[in-house]
Amino acid sequence: MFEPTVQRPRHDEELRRELHRIARELLAQKGPAALSVRRIARLAGTSTTAIYSLFGSKEELLRSLCRDGSRELAEAIGSVPRTADPVADVEAIGHAYRRWALDAPLTYQVLFGGLLAGLEMGEADREELRDGLSQLIDAVERCVDEDRYRAGDPVEIAFVLWGLVHGLVSLELTGQVEGEAAERAFAEALRIATRGLSTPRERGCGGG
Repeated sequence: MFEPTVQRPRHDEELRRELHRIARELLAQKGPAALSVRRIARLAGTSTTAIYSLFGSKEELLRSLCRDGSRELAEAIGSVPRTADPVADVEAIGHAYRRWALDAPLTYQVLFGGLLAGLEMGEADREELRDGLSQLIDAVERCVDEDRYRAGDPVEIAFVLWGLVHGLVSLELTGQVEGEAAERAFAEALRIATRGLSTPRERGCGGG
């Protein structure tokens, strides 16, 4: 007697990562309208029940994408060693952000590309993203405290620097500037921003 194959759903970390990968690719290639629990389950070779067991809902699956992306960004920035030179640390964090974005463009699009613009994020989700930038804020605060940067709110200064880095990375990911030219432009923009933030004392010491 013929026995139909019974799909055995997996409820483990490996499946979770696979579901994230598939959801990222669907978002990047076809947009949010292409996402459905049934379609994701089919592509993953699992059941919709497995997805609901892991995440509870499609919305929570998408939120978990954002949370994972925030953690990955925090890890990339956290890999930058803290040195005695906070200005150099700010630039190093900027370069780490760029490398992370180029290495994980789908995750970058999920976080910052507007793919999940209609998803309501909770305060905990937004806080996790802010935590990912805490090392940049700390480095800027050290620059201000050590009179390397002019006086100002370190959070506001960090936001301006993030905006600069984010804009350049976005241009590169969309092919507006490529290769070595993109790398040179990025490094020069960070140098110019640092020079603009530096104090007369810092400039007098050869800081830009």
